[in-house]
Amino acid sequence: MFLQKWFLRISVLLLAATILTSCGGAEQRKAKYLSKGKEYLEQKNFDKAKVEIRNVLQIDPKFAEAYYVLGQIEEEKQNWQQAFGSYSKAVELNPDYLEARARLGRLFFLSGNVDKASEMVDWILSKQPENPMARTLKAGLMARKDDVNGAMREITDVITKNPTEADAYVLLASLHIKQKRLDKAEETFLKGIEANPKNIPLRVQLVNFYGTNKMLNSIERVIQEIISLEPKNLSYRGTLASYYAQTNQIDKAEKVLRDAIQDDPVDVDRYLLLTEFLASRKSVASAETELLNAIKALPKAYKLRFGLAKLYERLGANGKMENVYRGIIEASGSEKDGLEARTKLADLLLRQGKTSDSAKLVEEVLKENPKDSEALTVNGKLLLIKGDIQGAIAAFRSVLRDQPDSIDALSLLSNAHIRNNEPELAKESLLKAVELNPTSVKARIGIAQFLALNNDYSGAVKKIDEALKFAPNDLDALLAKVEFLSAKKDMKGVQTTLSKVIEAQPNNPIGYYQLGQYYLTVKKFDEAIREFEIALKKSTDPYQVLTAIVSANLAQGKPERAISRLNDILKESANHPFAHELLAEVYITKKQYPEAEKELLEAIKNSPKWNIPYRNLANLYLVRGEFPAAEKVYQQGLQAIPDDPQLLLHLAGAYERTRDYGKAISMYERVLQKNPDVDVATNNLASLLSDQQGDAASLKRARELAARFESSSQPVFMDTLGWVYYKSGELDKAVTLLKKAVEKAPAVDIFQYHLGMAYHKAGDDKLAKTHLSKAMEAKSDFPGKDEARATLKQIP
Repeated sequence: MFLQKWFLRISVLLLAATILTSCGGAEQRKAKYLSKGKEYLEQKNFDKAKVEIRNVLQIDPKFAEAYYVLGQIEEEKQNWQQAFGSYSKAVELNPDYLEARARLGRLFFLSGNVDKASEMVDWILSKQPENPMARTLKAGLMARKDDVNGAMREITDVITKNPTEADAYVLLASLHIKQKRLDKAEETFLKGIEANPKNIPLRVQLVNFYGTNKMLNSIERVIQEIISLEPKNLSYRGTLASYYAQTNQIDKAEKVLRDAIQDDPVDVDRYLLLTEFLASRKSVASAETELLNAIKALPKAYKLRFGLAKLYERLGANGKMENVYRGIIEASGSEKDGLEARTKLADLLLRQGKTSDSAKLVEEVLKENPKDSEALTVNGKLLLIKGDIQGAIAAFRSVLRDQPDSIDALSLLSNAHIRNNEPELAKESLLKAVELNPTSVKARIGIAQFLALNNDYSGAVKKIDEALKFAPNDLDALLAKVEFLSAKKDMKGVQTTLSKVIEAQPNNPIGYYQLGQYYLTVKKFDEAIREFEIALKKSTDPYQVLTAIVSANLAQGKPERAISRLNDILKESANHPFAHELLAEVYITKKQYPEAEKELLEAIKNSPKWNIPYRNLANLYLVRGEFPAAEKVYQQGLQAIPDDPQLLLHLAGAYERTRDYGKAISMYERVLQKNPDVDVATNNLASLLSDQQGDAASLKRARELAARFESSSQPVFMDTLGWVYYKSGELDKAVTLLKKAVEKAPAVDIFQYHLGMAYHKAGDDKLAKTHLSKAMEAKSDFPGKDEARATLKQIP
């Protein structure tokens, strides 16, 4: 893997300027644009460089060198597919373009296509045996085949004959590192820098080398050299600040970033870099304050507002994030930033289950720009939720037409194919994502998740480990590894990985929280509580963590300890809604219902727009058989939080328990008016319409509602639609779906009953008897048990 890292990090070598003979104004302009494009490339101003090269190609669309430079731009931006296409075009136009062939060879090497890489190297060396780029790649191929000595000889000779070939020094140093000759590796980097005094990538590699091997004393000097060579490049100042932070020189780190802002106070990226540092190294509150001040100073710099929304997303502060997006929409209207804010808000609302509001925003964006990739992506997600899998596939493919290397679109397309029972197409999308983006962590996580779906957890862990080689501290990859190791029951691996999560993000509560959950699993309750307490100090949304602390106390058999902890919180904050609610839950476990009732009423008083206390208080009354009191609580909650889907669903369930089916149907209808994609409401309403009403109009409505479950993988939804088909006389469709439901959940008595009745009505009494008998084995009652018993008696 060290070789792959080498090829990913090697410096961009600019093609020597070609002397053009002037054949008139067009040739002069072409030469001018080309020169300017190369200049911008050297300055790493890739957008401007691309514009200049596009100008060259407008004049001469068959100019190979322009495609070569375009390839360099895309390679610098790590747009591998576009880089490959540009280099390929350069070679197509000029087969003897050796530099383009060398770059192509390296991309083949990166993607693992060693044969193609070797083919390119052989072709170049047949024309120019001493070509340094080809010989460097040849040495890399030799090392990949474990011929380290041969690679060493080859690359040493390249350096001897081409002392300014910077890439060769990087490879030679990598070979020394592989053989654990760190002094030789350092010496090689220093010689390369001496031979290439203005080369930045070599110095970046040296910094990485020092950091990896804990040789911290020399890092500061090298980074300062890099900054002096490229004072306008913000990323290098970020690297210096990161070094200071890692060595606990926090004030120095902050000063570097504040000095960067003073040097260019209108560059919003400098504020974002500072706030990222403050959030991770100081406090989220200080980062928020900094961003709010920057927004006040630069009100039209919407990138700052998007940065603030990202900060709130990190905190899970969805309400604040929503307010930021709505503020951008109000300020920017239908301009680019306003549309982007609408799309991001649509995605946020979608994650909250507010699909109607999300769909409305997406519609607004697509009306202005039908090809907006982000809006199309959110629309695809909405279609997936609605069960329109073909529509979702079409949406994601639309995105990929304009952005063929989009990891999000490829991953979502893969998910849609999985939902459509097309595993090979799903796998193909994920493999393409990795091929197009060899260093993409997200793409490899996608493959790992695909493998996990097929219970190949070892393969999933292997793919995550590949991703972590590119990004050792990536939080998503580390958490995915925890998930897969848990599935493998590799608890030691889980603990080790969670320690890495904490090391990578010491101020993020998630590592401590999950480590606490791990300790709960292995019944180390005190250790679990210790980690939860750390997470609580770092969390801005304490409910989940407090719940975990209470759960640990209860699992330990120490409810009094939980009560004491929660009372300590209430001494500090008497109106703390979470503590009152959780205290009530502890009292409920102890069957101390009056005390629980008192705490829930206090929680409702302190936080009237929080639905959980209403639900728990109503449930407490239902347990005590006090339905009118429960109904009153639900109605009180719905006055405070109009049309809250959770309260409506629970109230509908309560009406079902008291057999007041008319009111239950009314509640489910009310849920679906505002939230038409809530599957539970759709399922339960269809079931009530078919079972409790059963007239033609009700059956028609039930069929329309449940039609979305045709491709569902959930047995409950399959059963509902199958039973609607049965009631409607469509027996073939009924048997097909009910059979699938039984195969998925054979122990559910009502599924066996429904399938048995469908077989009986279809004239297959043998199978009817089999399934009805299984239904009757159930000790508990279920709706239709009397009918099942009577039908069995009729079957000979």
